[in-house]
Amino acid sequence: MEPRTFWVLVGVGAQLLCALVALWYAWHRDISLGTWLVTLAACGACQAVAVAAVLWPGAEAGSREITEGHESATVSVLCVMWIVGVFPTGAVLMLTGHDTDGTEFQAVFLGGTAFMLSSIAGLITAVALADRVRPSDEAGGAPGVSGLPDIDDGGGGGGD
Repeated sequence: MEPRTFWVLVGVGAQLLCALVALWYAWHRDISLGTWLVTLAACGACQAVAVAAVLWPGAEAGSREITEGHESATVSVLCVMWIVGVFPTGAVLMLTGHDTDGTEFQAVFLGGTAFMLSSIAGLITAVALADRVRPSDEAGGAPGVSGLPDIDDGGGGGGD
Protein backbone atom coordinates (compact mmCIF):
# COMPACT_ATOMS: atom_id res chain seq x y z
CA MET A 1 0.00 0.00 0.00
CA GLU A 2 1.34 3.40 -0.95
CA PRO A 3 1.85 5.94 1.83
CA ARG A 4 -0.63 8.39 0.29
CA THR A 5 -3.31 5.72 0.08
CA PHE A 6 -2.60 4.76 3.68
CA TRP A 7 -3.11 8.36 4.85
CA VAL A 8 -6.31 8.69 2.84
CA LEU A 9 -7.67 5.62 4.62
CA VAL A 10 -6.43 6.87 8.00
CA GLY A 11 -8.17 10.22 7.47
CA VAL A 12 -11.49 8.70 6.40
CA GLY A 13 -11.34 6.09 9.17
CA ALA A 14 -10.58 8.72 11.81
CA GLN A 15 -13.46 10.81 10.46
CA LEU A 16 -15.82 7.85 10.90
CA LEU A 17 -14.47 7.34 14.42
CA CYS A 18 -15.16 11.02 15.23
CA ALA A 19 -18.76 10.65 14.07
CA LEU A 20 -19.21 7.49 16.18
CA VAL A 21 -17.68 9.16 19.25
CA ALA A 22 -20.08 12.07 18.76
CA LEU A 23 -22.98 9.61 18.65
CA TRP A 24 -21.79 7.95 21.86
CA TYR A 25 -21.18 11.29 23.61
CA ALA A 26 -24.52 12.83 22.69
CA TRP A 27 -26.70 9.75 23.22
CA HIS A 28 -28.15 10.89 26.58
CA ARG A 29 -27.17 14.55 26.52
CA ASP A 30 -28.79 17.61 25.08
CA ILE A 31 -26.91 18.77 22.00
CA SER A 32 -25.85 22.39 21.86
CA LEU A 33 -24.52 24.37 18.93
CA GLY A 34 -21.07 24.02 20.47
CA THR A 35 -21.31 20.22 20.46
CA TRP A 36 -22.33 20.24 16.82
CA LEU A 37 -19.52 22.64 15.85
CA VAL A 38 -16.88 20.59 17.69
CA THR A 39 -18.12 17.44 15.95
CA LEU A 40 -18.05 19.17 12.58
CA ALA A 41 -14.54 20.54 13.23
CA ALA A 42 -13.24 17.11 14.30
CA CYS A 43 -14.70 15.41 11.23
CA GLY A 44 -13.35 18.21 9.05
CA ALA A 45 -9.86 17.89 10.52
CA CYS A 46 -9.84 14.15 9.84
CA GLN A 47 -11.06 14.69 6.28
CA ALA A 48 -8.30 17.29 5.90
CA VAL A 49 -5.75 14.51 6.56
CA ALA A 50 -7.24 12.52 3.68
CA VAL A 51 -7.28 15.57 1.39
CA ALA A 52 -3.70 16.46 2.34
CA ALA A 53 -2.62 12.97 1.31
CA VAL A 54 -4.04 13.67 -2.15
CA LEU A 55 -2.69 17.20 -2.55
CA TRP A 56 0.65 17.10 -0.69
CA PRO A 57 3.50 18.19 -2.98
CA GLY A 58 5.56 15.43 -4.51
CA ALA A 59 5.80 13.16 -7.50
CA GLU A 60 2.31 11.72 -6.93
CA ALA A 61 0.56 14.93 -5.90
CA GLY A 62 -2.97 14.94 -7.26
CA SER A 63 -2.48 11.69 -9.18
CA ARG A 64 -5.64 10.27 -10.64
CA GLU A 65 -5.13 7.00 -8.78
CA ILE A 66 -4.88 8.67 -5.36
CA THR A 67 -7.71 11.12 -6.14
CA GLU A 68 -10.01 8.29 -7.22
CA GLY A 69 -9.00 6.29 -4.15
CA HIS A 70 -9.96 9.24 -1.94
CA GLU A 71 -13.27 9.63 -3.73
CA SER A 72 -14.15 5.95 -3.52
CA ALA A 73 -13.14 5.59 0.15
CA THR A 74 -15.02 8.71 1.22
CA VAL A 75 -18.18 8.04 -0.79
CA SER A 76 -18.24 4.35 0.20
CA VAL A 77 -17.99 5.07 3.92
CA LEU A 78 -20.50 7.91 3.63
CA CYS A 79 -23.06 5.73 1.85
CA VAL A 80 -22.59 2.80 4.20
CA MET A 81 -22.88 5.11 7.19
CA TRP A 82 -26.21 6.55 6.05
CA ILE A 83 -27.72 3.41 4.48
CA VAL A 84 -26.67 0.94 7.17
CA GLY A 85 -26.31 3.24 10.17
CA VAL A 86 -28.25 6.48 10.32
CA PHE A 87 -31.49 5.63 8.50
CA PRO A 88 -32.05 2.20 10.10
CA THR A 89 -31.19 3.51 13.55
CA GLY A 90 -33.57 6.41 13.11
CA ALA A 91 -36.29 4.01 11.97
CA VAL A 92 -35.72 1.69 14.93
CA LEU A 93 -35.88 4.64 17.32
CA MET A 94 -39.16 5.78 15.77
CA LEU A 95 -40.65 2.27 15.82
CA THR A 96 -39.70 1.73 19.46
CA GLY A 97 -41.51 4.88 20.53
CA HIS A 98 -38.62 7.29 21.05
CA ASP A 99 -39.46 10.94 20.69
CA THR A 100 -38.16 12.41 17.43
CA ASP A 101 -37.04 15.47 19.39
CA GLY A 102 -35.24 13.29 21.94
CA THR A 103 -31.52 13.16 22.55
CA GLU A 104 -31.10 9.73 20.94
CA PHE A 105 -32.55 10.93 17.65
CA GLN A 106 -30.40 14.06 17.74
CA ALA A 107 -27.28 12.01 18.50
CA VAL A 108 -27.82 9.76 15.48
CA PHE A 109 -28.12 12.68 13.11
CA LEU A 110 -25.33 14.70 14.78
CA GLY A 111 -22.54 12.36 13.71
CA GLY A 112 -24.13 11.51 10.37
CA THR A 113 -24.63 15.10 9.34
CA ALA A 114 -21.17 16.23 10.46
CA PHE A 115 -19.60 13.31 8.59
CA MET A 116 -21.62 14.09 5.46
CA LEU A 117 -20.84 17.81 5.39
CA SER A 118 -17.12 17.37 5.99
CA SER A 119 -16.99 14.60 3.37
CA ILE A 120 -18.64 16.81 0.77
CA ALA A 121 -16.22 19.65 1.54
CA GLY A 122 -13.25 17.27 1.30
CA LEU A 123 -14.41 15.76 -1.98
CA ILE A 124 -14.97 19.17 -3.57
CA THR A 125 -11.56 20.40 -2.39
CA ALA A 126 -9.64 17.33 -3.53
CA VAL A 127 -11.25 17.17 -6.96
CA ALA A 128 -10.97 20.92 -7.55
CA LEU A 129 -7.30 21.16 -6.58
CA ALA A 130 -5.95 17.82 -7.84
CA ASP A 131 -5.33 19.14 -11.36
CA ARG A 132 -3.52 22.19 -10.03
CA VAL A 133 -0.99 20.20 -7.99
CA ARG A 134 -0.53 17.34 -10.46
CA PRO A 135 2.98 17.34 -11.97
CA SER A 136 3.11 18.17 -15.67
CA ASP A 137 4.54 14.78 -16.70
CA GLU A 138 1.18 13.12 -15.89
CA ALA A 139 -0.64 15.66 -18.07
CA GLY A 140 0.36 13.94 -21.25
CA GLY A 141 4.09 13.71 -21.27
CA ALA A 142 4.76 16.70 -23.52
CA PRO A 143 7.30 19.12 -22.09
CA GLY A 144 5.80 22.37 -20.88
CA VAL A 145 2.27 20.99 -20.67
CA SER A 146 0.60 21.37 -17.31
CA GLY A 147 -2.29 19.39 -15.92
CA LEU A 148 -4.55 22.42 -16.40
CA PRO A 149 -6.78 22.61 -19.46
CA ASP A 150 -6.24 25.39 -21.96
CA ILE A 151 -8.76 28.14 -21.54
CA ASP A 152 -9.80 30.36 -24.43
CA ASP A 153 -10.21 33.80 -22.95
CA GLY A 154 -11.93 35.13 -26.06
CA GLY A 155 -9.38 37.93 -26.16
CA GLY A 156 -9.05 37.90 -29.86
CA GLY A 157 -6.89 35.71 -31.75
CA GLY A 158 -6.70 35.20 -35.32
CA GLY A 159 -7.68 36.81 -38.53
CA ASP A 160 -9.56 40.02 -38.45
